[in-house]
Amino acid sequence: VPHEPLQSPRKFLAKYTEFRDIKGDNDWHYVERNGLGLSRQEAPKRRAQYHAMVSYLDHSVGRVERALKSRQMWDSSLIVFATDNGGATGHDADVGNNWPLR
Repeated sequence: VPHEPLQSPRKFLAKYTEFRDIKGDNDWHYVERNGLGLSRQEAPKRRAQYHAMVSYLDHSVGRVERALKSRQMWDSSLIVFATDNGGATGHDADVGNNWPLR
């Protein structure tokens, strides 16, 4: 699942208004927080970055599904998604939080 550092391929970022202005030759782009809290103005861009990461994850799972199906392995496969932790539990301007769940 998406995790810091928040980074995504450009074509997935371009789906979100906050990143329509990205330039350069690098296919990957990221928003670095460097351990600092975000202002309310920065939060929408970070949230869009996270959404782009989820879109990329969805795309990647689709690639795995297509590969398994093309090899007639889909019906005998088990795909497991796991995560190392939940989201933030604080109330700040970050991407989101799991409050009150832990």
